[in-house]
Amino acid sequence: MRKSLSLIVILLSVWFTTSVVVQAQDDTLTDTDFQELCQAFVDASYAQLSSNCANVPEGTACYGFNGSLAFLEIDGAVSPDFVDPAQQQVLLDLEATRTELFDFLEEVWGIVLVNVDANLPVALPGRRGTFLLFGEVRTERDTENPDVVELPDTPVSLNATGADLYNFPPGYEEPSQIVGTAPSTPLQADVISPDGEWLRVYFIYQSQLGERASAWVQLSDVQGTIDTSTLPVMGPEDRTIMQDYYLINGFQTPDCEATPPNMILVQGPNGIEMDTYVNDAPIRTTGVSLLRVIDGEETIEVDNEQIYVGRTLEIFVLSGFAQVRPGGTIVPAGHKAFICLEGPEDRGIDDQVNDLFVTDDCPWSGAVRASREELDFFNEFIEGKIPGVSVPDIFVVSGIGGPVIELRLEDLADLVIFRQLCEQGILPPEICEAVNL
Repeated sequence: MRKSLSLIVILLSVWFTTSVVVQAQDDTLTDTDFQELCQAFVDASYAQLSSNCANVPEGTACYGFNGSLAFLEIDGAVSPDFVDPAQQQVLLDLEATRTELFDFLEEVWGIVLVNVDANLPVALPGRRGTFLLFGEVRTERDTENPDVVELPDTPVSLNATGADLYNFPPGYEEPSQIVGTAPSTPLQADVISPDGEWLRVYFIYQSQLGERASAWVQLSDVQGTIDTSTLPVMGPEDRTIMQDYYLINGFQTPDCEATPPNMILVQGPNGIEMDTYVNDAPIRTTGVSLLRVIDGEETIEVDNEQIYVGRTLEIFVLSGFAQVRPGGTIVPAGHKAFICLEGPEDRGIDDQVNDLFVTDDCPWSGAVRASREELDFFNEFIEGKIPGVSVPDIFVVSGIGGPVIELRLEDLADLVIFRQLCEQGILPPEICEAVNL
């Protein structure tokens, strides 16, 4: 295995106050008091993270809390680093991230913020894909892509007025098709295809789940001569750092009701399609989604049949939409979907038999509406923490024959896309009928 770093992020202490810990350890503390202290601890933790990690560049992890502890491993040797609040670590040689289970009495809660490039073009204003790992979570890079694509700091400007722009060059999993025409203003390119005939440029166009921020132009259509020597090569199987990873998490539920499950929160630019690959499953999102591995005998529905499986990968969409593979199931805000996981095998970069993965033998379930309790919890959890995110609400309204459950989308852009997907017959009637269209 090539020389690389393993970042083990163990956020071991948010120094709340000594009196809080002493009080929490008192046997006479009621559950109500404990939950109130716990809520304050969670709020203080997130406030420190938000303050310390407000401006983190792409391809970087941020150290969020006072009193935390982290290690970097280089060829198996531990090197002290990444130990001060607001300190950042470039992810280029990263093997894995790991955070610790919430334990209020021990002042432990693992949270790490990672900003990734994913498929987002360099010229996209406010370009940022964010991973937030909560609790006992581990992510590991896929060994199939040991040499990741490093996007340039500055794109190459070019003119291709009137040229056809494509979603992808030929050879990608999705069919190559024209999505627009190059404007008279310059385009900004950040990668070149392996055959040297195509350039990826920043270009916004309407796609199925929202907007796509990149298109491809043929080099032969570029007017004049440009220098492409600074552009990295990117083909159908190439990924940026941590765009392709294996996820595993603990299954223990903390006593603190204010903490979310052990999970990873994935957020891209609002309304822009972001592509990631989790446990070999391609996932496209346009808002905020939660990912976690569920242990035990879970039941999922596949082709109208209930299938019992062991560990499963769950995606829970809080805002926007998710598509679990090109042309596959679309999961709207307020819904979840599941897929079986096989393994473990050694598929990641650390040469350990610890990676779970999806297979074609067990396809994704259909979208399943989240419960009112789940939506209420996450609405409260992210309120004031993640700007611009509106989690759907569930209401019980009067209907013919009795009460009807209605899911109300607060984001108008989501509502427009939702209506289009229903009118096109892409979303099933039972989902469309339960939303305030």
